[in-house]
Amino acid sequence: MTGVSECRTRSRMEDRGTSCTKGLTVGEKNVAALREVVVFYPCGGGSNVGLMTTEAVRILVKEKRGKMACLAGVGGHVPTMILNANAASKVVCIDGCPIQCARKSLEHAGVKPHVSVVATDIGVRKEYELEYEWAKVERLAQILREILG
Repeated sequence: MTGVSECRTRSRMEDRGTSCTKGLTVGEKNVAALREVVVFYPCGGGSNVGLMTTEAVRILVKEKRGKMACLAGVGGHVPTMILNANAASKVVCIDGCPIQCARKSLEHAGVKPHVSVVATDIGVRKEYELEYEWAKVERLAQILREILG
């Protein structure tokens, strides 16, 4: 059984890219795996449009069009998160509103998105309620499908 201290140690090892198995660091394994993968970074902010970005990405991930990654980890300058983001074949940033916190977080960490989409640009009004129309999530997902080809 894995103890809490072992989990914390493993987490710290992963953050530093320390060797874990078969001679490759966790970071090196992820880099190799991500070279052919589209990685999505939804803003996930505290409004209807922020939540919609996450839901649209979940649809695309279920369709096996890419993987969703942790924007907070990149914004927090976690080394392996930044390494993985820069290794992706395509970084897709989906912001909820024109403030573009997700894009700014990525760029602040040295990650340049290949694609950047803003939900309010497709006619969705930002509201600080956590309710949204599912049809608008589907529309955002469709726009991302078209962009990705």
